[in-house]
Amino acid sequence: MLENLLDTLNVLLLQHPHLLGAMRFLFWFKSWLILCVFSVFVCLVYMEQRLRGKRKTLKRQTQGVFIA
Repeated sequence: MLENLLDTLNVLLLQHPHLLGAMRFLFWFKSWLILCVFSVFVCLVYMEQRLRGKRKTLKRQTQGVFIA
């Protein structure tokens, strides 16, 4: 059944090249969107580590611990 569906889809795309172009655009759009979402999460992880490091130094300084 799956092979028959794929054959039908291939015939449809060969008869309508504008649909093939639309699928190509959607594939690239999806790829760039996934890359952007991944980049945002990586950026958030690095920013959180920086903030966490600043919080630790502030906490140490408020407790009166001497840092050499």
